[in-house]
Amino acid sequence: MAMIPQMAEMLAKEKEKNLRMQEKYRKELAQLPKGSILPRKRGSYEYFEINVYCPDAKRGVLKHIGKDKAVVDELRQKINRRRYLEKEIRELNRELETIERMLRPAQKHLEQPSLRDALKTAEEGRNSNTPPPNNAPPERK
Repeated sequence: MAMIPQMAEMLAKEKEKNLRMQEKYRKELAQLPKGSILPRKRGSYEYFEINVYCPDAKRGVLKHIGKDKAVVDELRQKINRRRYLEKEIRELNRELETIERMLRPAQKHLEQPSLRDALKTAEEGRNSNTPPPNNAPPERK
C-alpha cells in the first residue's frame, strides 16, 4: 500500500515531463515547413517543387523551389525534422494515455481517506456528547 503514493507521484512527474516535451515539439513544429519535395524535369531543365496541402482548395498545391541543391537539401532536412517530430508527438500521446490509465487507480486510492483518519474520526465521534444514532445500542456506563 505504501508504494501507491510513491508510484502516483512518479507517474505525475512523468506526465508533466511528457506534456512539457509535447509543448516544446509543437512550438518547433510550427516553425517547420509542411509538404514533400518533388523533382521535376522539363526537357533538359531539372528543378524541384514542394507539394503542400491547401485546405481552401482542398487539394495539394505545387510551389516552385528551383534547382539550387543547397536550398533543396536544407528544405528536405526541415521536412524530415517535421516528420520526426510528428512521429514523436504521436508516441508521446500514446505514452500519456498509458500514464493516465495507470494514474486512475492511484488517484482513487489517494482520494480515499486512510484507515488512520477513519479511526480518528470514529473516536472523536464517540468522545463527543452527541446522542448515538437510533440503530446503535445505548452505551453502558
